[in-house]
Amino acid sequence: MRKGILFLICFFSLQWTIGQTRNSCLSGLAKFAPVDGKRLLIMGQDLGAVGGLDQYTDGYVDHFSQMPAGITTYTSLPSLGGLYSVVNYGAGDVSGEVYLDDATFDSTALVIGLYLVDQEKRIVDGDLDDKIRTMANWIKNTNRPVFLRIGYEFDGEHNHYSVTYFKNMWRRIVDIFDEESVANCDFVWQSDGVHSTSTMQRYYPGSEYVDWFAFSYFQKNAGNDLIRLAKTYEKPVMIAEATPRGYDLKTVNGDQLWNSWFQPLIQLMDDNPIIKGLAYINTDWDSQQMWKGEGWGDTRIEVNEALTQHWENELQKENWVYGNSELFETIGYPFADISSDCFPPKDIVNATDDTPYQWGYVCNNEPNNLKVNLKDFSKVKRINLLDATSGKVMKELFHPEQNVLNIIASKGVYILSVEDFNGQINRIKVLVCN
Repeated sequence: MRKGILFLICFFSLQWTIGQTRNSCLSGLAKFAPVDGKRLLIMGQDLGAVGGLDQYTDGYVDHFSQMPAGITTYTSLPSLGGLYSVVNYGAGDVSGEVYLDDATFDSTALVIGLYLVDQEKRIVDGDLDDKIRTMANWIKNTNRPVFLRIGYEFDGEHNHYSVTYFKNMWRRIVDIFDEESVANCDFVWQSDGVHSTSTMQRYYPGSEYVDWFAFSYFQKNAGNDLIRLAKTYEKPVMIAEATPRGYDLKTVNGDQLWNSWFQPLIQLMDDNPIIKGLAYINTDWDSQQMWKGEGWGDTRIEVNEALTQHWENELQKENWVYGNSELFETIGYPFADISSDCFPPKDIVNATDDTPYQWGYVCNNEPNNLKVNLKDFSKVKRINLLDATSGKVMKELFHPEQNVLNIIASKGVYILSVEDFNGQINRIKVLVCN
């Protein structure tokens, strides 16, 4: 019994090593980031707050001439509510499809918050793969840039995301997007903006899987640790949620609030050109069932004359990027650098026997070299590398003498088979993409 347990540990260590490398020419690439010093104007976060639609006529777009470059909306797994249909969870109507169906928003990006609380293990176990594929293909067919905030505010206590599962959950979602050849989506890693670097890094799925860093800004000094971390990893930053929490803009002194809340936010962006997007939440929080009594206020800019004037003056500056006929070209959509082998093959013929295995990806730094890490080589009797189509054994190694192995393998799809001394065999499908 103990030997079996030890071998499983060995196998899962192997699986972890293989699975954490992303196989895509888009790995860690912020495809739709504007140049330094430019920033996307993004507005949200519900249909009524944004406006500009036949049934929603008193939102931001109805009061300001500059069209936002991006619109925030939300969905969740497993329901995918808010993509195809209009849903309301107590915080206003949301729907991505409504924007796609209205020509007013033809030149805007979508910024989607993907809520995954309590679904981490189900995603890691593969239970929601079909739902993820449905979402991936919906995004693929939007014909615009999409920024996907996977498990947004991952470090917030209100979300209680599992450190144990979060990173592998994230990787599985991105890997499925790659399998579906989704090239119009940037993956956004969003902190709540108030936690330390050490806390945030516990949730970091790896630079190959993250395109943007992001944080929420509800108070001054939010996001400083994340900005420093983003500079270390050389990632662009989005302020993915920003609002002056606790203020009723209908009654507040607009000049004072501009100086005390808006101006420090703008200064933060000016001081850090790495910040390339601002998503403002322009909504009457206190009128929404989810937020009543929680002190969020009414943060619609258009209800305050002085703030409206300050805001319009700010938007005259050249560093703002808006939603217009030049937007997609400005931020590089469609992404042109897509080679024929950019994504992993989607349909692979299985090996000739019925032994179960899972997908894994390997991209090697050295040509013709597959690196394998074992937990305990003394428990392994034999390692075979099989052709994934024919099941033919390409390489065979008995009784490895060390935990780190380098197997000569040219570019292609294989099945790595590991057998212990009890005859138990575990297999994982790998793609060598050097």
